[in-house]
Amino acid sequence: MGSNDALTAGPVTEKEKEGASAPAATTTPHANIPEIMSSLPTAAGFPPFQLRRYGGFWLTDRYLEFIGAGAFHARFKPRPTDVLLASFPKSGTTWLKALGFCALNRVAHPPSAGSGHPLHCGSPHDLVRFVEGHDDLLYEELPHPRLLATHLPYSLLPDGVTGKEDGSGGRIVYVCRDPKDTLVSFWHFHQKTTSVLQQVPGMSASSPAMPTFEEAFELFCQGQTVTGCLKKMASFMGCPFSPEEEAAGVVREVVELCSLGKLKGLQVNKSGSTVLGIKNEAFFRSGTVGDWSSCMTPAMAAQLDGIVAEALRGSTLTFGPLAPPIICEPGFL
Repeated sequence: MGSNDALTAGPVTEKEKEGASAPAATTTPHANIPEIMSSLPTAAGFPPFQLRRYGGFWLTDRYLEFIGAGAFHARFKPRPTDVLLASFPKSGTTWLKALGFCALNRVAHPPSAGSGHPLHCGSPHDLVRFVEGHDDLLYEELPHPRLLATHLPYSLLPDGVTGKEDGSGGRIVYVCRDPKDTLVSFWHFHQKTTSVLQQVPGMSASSPAMPTFEEAFELFCQGQTVTGCLKKMASFMGCPFSPEEEAAGVVREVVELCSLGKLKGLQVNKSGSTVLGIKNEAFFRSGTVGDWSSCMTPAMAAQLDGIVAEALRGSTLTFGPLAPPIICEPGFL
């Protein structure tokens, strides 16, 4: 997951939709948010964050203020060559950023460069910034193609980014993860970072105590190879690996450099921290597929699986035993 100044929660359930209606998120640039924020439905969320429901999603106040200010929607100028890495928090953001950066910049920064590679000097979150929560003018200075990241739901992205405006939107790479593993990773991450986040301006130091896993569960509920996936991702981003690169083992070098074991062992990720003061090491844990079973009971798993199935009902998407293989990296957060 990326920095928690950019935190979104999942869609509301059918049961929640029966309650007070939330304003539709169809107005760009959502200029009325400052006026309606106090009237939006709220939830405790994960301390020190308070969540408000808007456009069918639970969002933090910082996120709503960002969207409402119009910085992203009104001033951010999308380019057809942009590559946007999209993810739900704790679903593989750190890994996706590392892979995207290495693949896109492998000529200027060969994965075999050793200690001279940028990943040895900064975390993936330093190298690929979130568009939300930062000065949008900064991105105007980035060269083509720009590699950016977001936790924003697709429906809340500007039309210029999604291509709805004129059909010239850039590329969006989305990573998904078993919601059960995401929840467990999310909970462990907050156990490590809550005390730090409470010191951030705008956060409440008197927030409720960090919930137990059982409490967090209730809040949350409100087979391809890595090299194959990387090759497809690079091609989609407009920087396909050449036959010569494949023969030279460049694809495998990128995968190895971006693996959990490698990134977790780099000194910058052992001692460095983000702009919010969160230690880089907090972004790397076990990353084991199916790790949810270490915290979640079968009944909890069945409940969450049911919520996911209901959310996907009527779409062409599935998630579970009948779903196609999910792109993942065993051993990454």
